[in-house]
Order: sequence, then C-alpha cells, then structure tokens
Amino acid sequence: MRTSAKSFNIKGGYCSVYRDRLEINQHDVSGRVGKWLFQRGILSAAPLYLVLAILLLLGGGLGLVIQNYFLTFFLTLAAFMALYFFMQNRKYSFVPLILRQQIEKVHYEQAVPGKSRASFNILFAPDPENRPEWLLHRKLILPNTVHKGTSVADTAFWILKDEGLIKDRQS
Repeated sequence: MRTSAKSFNIKGGYCSVYRDRLEINQHDVSGRVGKWLFQRGILSAAPLYLVLAILLLLGGGLGLVIQNYFLTFFLTLAAFMALYFFMQNRKYSFVPLILRQQIEKVHYEQAVPGKSRASFNILFAPDPENRPEWLLHRKLILPNTVHKGTSVADTAFWILKDEGLIKDRQS
C-alpha cells in the first residue's frame, strides 16, 4: 500500500515524511554505513567508535613492539579521543526509518551564516512501550545556503510543522 509523502532535501540525500513514518535516505558514506549497521540490528553510532578505539590501541601496541614511541603516543591519544567521542555520541543514531509513534520531539536549529547549517534533531524511543531513560537522537542536516539552503530549510520546517512534529521555531 502506497501513501503520499512529503519530502525535503538533506545533506547527502533526502527525508520523506509519511503519515506513519519518516524515511531518511542518504547517499553518502555515513548513510551507507548507517543502513548497513541498521540491517544488523545496531541502532547507535557508538560501536563504530569502540572498534576504532580498539584498532588504534592495537596500532599503539604495535608501535611499542617496533619501538616507535611517537607512533605509540599518537595512536594512544587518538584511541582516547575515539573513546571520548564514544561517550559524547552514544545517544546518536544512524536509523534510516523512524516510526511516527517512536518520535518524542523534534528540535529545529536555525542556521548561523558562515558557521553552521540548519538542522533538525529528532528525539525518538526505539521501543515506545518501554520509554527509556535516554532517547536516541537522529540529526538531519539541511543543505548549505549556497545551494538554496534557506528555502530548503523553510520548506522542511513547514513540512514538519504541517505534520505536527514541530510546534514552533524555538523548539
């Protein structure tokens, strides 16, 4: 059964808003990795940081074996940075499909010219029956202003407002 969808562009793809779900299609590397992880049951981006930290620590150990202390220091520092980013991003998700009943709130962040792009931060519970202590985040970054980003941001905002996901510009 097909339902009509409203869609808008995001950085590297597009987002389609259906009556019962949001579908995020990204054609860049992060979108492909996210789809691959989601198909394997991994909802969060955190395992990527853990694998990266383990590989960097193994490389640091190899640097000790070959007595290259600069390489050991550099790779160990990079591993600790990966663990730090793991702690910072453990609530972020690559999920390409979010059901409407899972969505708790949608935050709109306006663009700051020359510094950041407009974006939406979707807070959702993967299991709506058992509301977790912490919600997962899915960030949708909109195109930059060079590629008609202002009009895309306004269009995306009004699509989500019409669907009842956003209350006002300050949310």
